[in-house]
Amino acid sequence: MGNQVHFNQRQFKQIESRIWDLNFKRPAKTSKSQLTKHSVWYAAVEHEEKVHWLEGAPLTHLSKERVDMLPDLWKQWCRAEISRDLLPSSLKFAVDSLFQDIQMANQPEKAIPINGLIWMNEIETMFTEAIEKLDAGFDCIKIKVGALNFNDELALIKSLRNQRGHDFTLRLDANGAWEADEALRKMAELSKLNIHSIEQPIAPNQWDQMRRVCSESPIAIALDEELIQVKREDQFSLLSYMSPHFIVLKPTLHGGLLECDEWIQHAEELKIGWWATSALESNIGLYHIFQWLQKYDIKMPQGLGTGSLYTNNWMSPMQIKGQMLTWNDQQIWKAPWS
Repeated sequence: MGNQVHFNQRQFKQIESRIWDLNFKRPAKTSKSQLTKHSVWYAAVEHEEKVHWLEGAPLTHLSKERVDMLPDLWKQWCRAEISRDLLPSSLKFAVDSLFQDIQMANQPEKAIPINGLIWMNEIETMFTEAIEKLDAGFDCIKIKVGALNFNDELALIKSLRNQRGHDFTLRLDANGAWEADEALRKMAELSKLNIHSIEQPIAPNQWDQMRRVCSESPIAIALDEELIQVKREDQFSLLSYMSPHFIVLKPTLHGGLLECDEWIQHAEELKIGWWATSALESNIGLYHIFQWLQKYDIKMPQGLGTGSLYTNNWMSPMQIKGQMLTWNDQQIWKAPWS
């Protein structure tokens, strides 16, 4: 990310700062929560006659950060009263995005494969949406599990396999819904259905239990919420102790772009796979993750398909074609309030 010198008026000029409520097209459900809107903070900063939009989008149901904290903390960082390392994760992401946007200059050129995300809903609706994603060209589907009756969820996955076979990749995300013994029992059933991986089968901060689950599970385990608020000096210890098969990186939640680079470095050293995903940011935050991934040789589908969740998102040059997130130079950015 280069040298992150402190913001000062000789380098940057802040043009705008605002908090905006993103409205979901329909409630976004997981095993732990249901969201109807997402409050995010934006800042527009000018540097050498170019405007850079930044986003801070904390998820209050997963962390202690609040969006109303961000404007004042941003000003403190601008005045060099607080270092980047002391900022909350979502604001670290905004700061990293600013320096990345300045240093990379050019727009994203590489199209990136993404998975099709199926949120919690009525079983019939989830099935229909999964079929629609497959028909649209997605080779990888991710389904949220853990909130509904398990036999119904199992029947849903069986129906998908019966109708569409095993030619597509199926990921699951439990959002920490189960206890360890319960998770192992359920994953034994799910393993008969050719599941690629399951994210966060048990709640985070249970190191011994998660180590056991990773060791005994017949399905590959991916850590997600487990990585929230982990200190940089503890990253390697966590991964080497738990030995997951994958980690799922969310820069807004996992310490910003710099810390996610470090997670990747440790994971690759330990032969652990990884992919990145958005954490319900608007298209501004999604763009910065897309931009960040340009420096990696991406083969595995990433979780960057959340830009279509909102009724009042930014108009963006990013476009989904089949299962690829692409860039359209002919499309301009447009703020939802303009």
